[in-house]
Amino acid sequence: MSKGKVASGLVESLYALAVASAVLKGASRMAYMARGYDAAGGEYCLAALAYWAAWMAMRGLVKALEGLRDERRRKESGS
Repeated sequence: MSKGKVASGLVESLYALAVASAVLKGASRMAYMARGYDAAGGEYCLAALAYWAAWMAMRGLVKALEGLRDERRRKESGS
């Protein structure tokens, strides 16, 4: 596996983790306000969904940028 693939995978995962943790923090506060006590509930499912959505969005962005880079390299080489 190349360094670029590892780096892009790390960026995708870290971005998704940051989004999921922000969603979990907000959802936990909302759940506490609704219930009045701390408990584990659907906010964890929401955080997992947010992680997946953010990871897919970042993965699509990285693939699009890689495609643009490859296209630019092909034009520069004259192929």
